[in-house]
Amino acid sequence: MNREFAAINIGDAYLTAVAVRWNKNGDYTIDGFSRVPSDGFSMGTVSDMTEAIRTVGKAIKKLGNSGIREIYAGISSVSLEAMAGSGSLLISKHGHEILDRDIRKCVEIASTIRIPLDREPLHRIIQDFIVDGEVGIKNPLNLEAVKLESQINILTIKSSAVRNVHNCISDAGFVPAGFIFSGLAASYRILSEEDMQKGSMLLNIRKDISEVMVFNGGVLSGCRVFPVGGKDIIVNENEIDQGALQKLYDKVRDVPGSDNVRRIFVTAESDVPDKTIEAIEDVFGLPAKNGICAVRPFEKLPQERIGYIGTLGIIDHLYNERKKYNRSDSIMKRAGHVVTTFLDRYF
Repeated sequence: MNREFAAINIGDAYLTAVAVRWNKNGDYTIDGFSRVPSDGFSMGTVSDMTEAIRTVGKAIKKLGNSGIREIYAGISSVSLEAMAGSGSLLISKHGHEILDRDIRKCVEIASTIRIPLDREPLHRIIQDFIVDGEVGIKNPLNLEAVKLESQINILTIKSSAVRNVHNCISDAGFVPAGFIFSGLAASYRILSEEDMQKGSMLLNIRKDISEVMVFNGGVLSGCRVFPVGGKDIIVNENEIDQGALQKLYDKVRDVPGSDNVRRIFVTAESDVPDKTIEAIEDVFGLPAKNGICAVRPFEKLPQERIGYIGTLGIIDHLYNERKKYNRSDSIMKRAGHVVTTFLDRYF
């Protein structure tokens, strides 16, 4: 990963971009923001390649950073789907502490599910671990075990949606460095760890689509993207179309984990009117509130930061991934693992 890069998020009204620079201490500095109309994009992906290429080029140019080469993009699609996978790993016949690499290998085994050829994996979301039959283990690191099992959800999307955004970024003269589901990215900036633990839904209402993310026990238990957006729900000068909102609610009830939701956080590309929040509370039968974009201690964000939640969430995702992969097992634990493997093989 280069020190300088851009994160872009494809909204239905605007494409937002942030210029980012990694610091030597592992933190990051935001060097610029830009927002342009999302011409050439619809429902989170490309609808007109020529216009989309211009839009990406315009957004990056407005950042004023000529050193940017890599772009990480937040994308969405009504084709988004979560596929369940599970895997198991024999740690040791004699039992020993679970290491980082054991966890990674177990998750990789769980990820070897058959994904249709026309779909692309975006994220692996760990749901749970099972250690020697004990369920509900969130972090098995350093636990003594003979067998480790993992249960995951793989978020997949139509391959064509990813390829079109990839080609758009490439033809605009940049390197497509990675793709993040924009709804998941937004959740990093809206929901606290406590919110995710207690059962929360993030309802991201865009112009043409609504992204629904359900969190229980600290993990994403279900998510979907529906073709019902703000233009369907809010009509005739801020009047609410109850039928469209009811249609969205009927779809949301099928999202895994929605039965355990206790609160709804609502976001859009700007602040959601109180009238819309009240209508959501009435139809969904749950307390709802406007999502507030979190600000990290070392950040200086623009006043309209709610419009950048997806882009900022991409940075959070990358920051968390860097920390995860920079973590290493201690030398003594690695040595112990070698000894245990020897015993398992020959005794």
